[in-house]
Amino acid sequence: MTILEYKEAVKRTLPDLGSKLLNSIHMVLGMVTEYDELIEAVENNDKTNIKEELADIQWYVCNYATIYDLTLPETAIQSAASKKNKNLTDCTYDLGRHIWKLCDFDKKELSYKKGYDTVEKNQLIVSILIGIEMFGQLMDFNMDRARQKVIDKLRLRYPDKFDEDRAINRDIEGERKILEGK
Repeated sequence: MTILEYKEAVKRTLPDLGSKLLNSIHMVLGMVTEYDELIEAVENNDKTNIKEELADIQWYVCNYATIYDLTLPETAIQSAASKKNKNLTDCTYDLGRHIWKLCDFDKKELSYKKGYDTVEKNQLIVSILIGIEMFGQLMDFNMDRARQKVIDKLRLRYPDKFDEDRAINRDIEGERKILEGK
């Protein structure tokens, strides 16, 4: 599943919190928490979970792009990721740094009523997606397959659309089986 196909598929599970700013804050906080889960998965050398966390961060990035009507240039992301020559530590650091910069936009908008720069936001989400693709390449992962597995996991969790009760009461065992391909 390409990143553009994924962007369309994840809209089905995007909750609406009532305002663009709240929806945006939800997305950037989600990126931060998924990044933390990614670090934990790396520390535990849990490759299944690493793939899931990378694709989960992409869930938030894609829905963030939907909220702001930002463009995801798929071919540019893939070609840029394949040309980068970084190690996993640098890739992880850069990924976190870009997510935190995106958080700063929402902090400033919430706290100071400062508007946002669409071009810079778009550059940051593209950088995050490039970082995820690079991370996946360094780990020898197929990110198209990882994204598909997350969509399959979300179909189990939310058969129709996002549901708060199902978000809290998940079938963790069933989801793990899907992610492991069982």
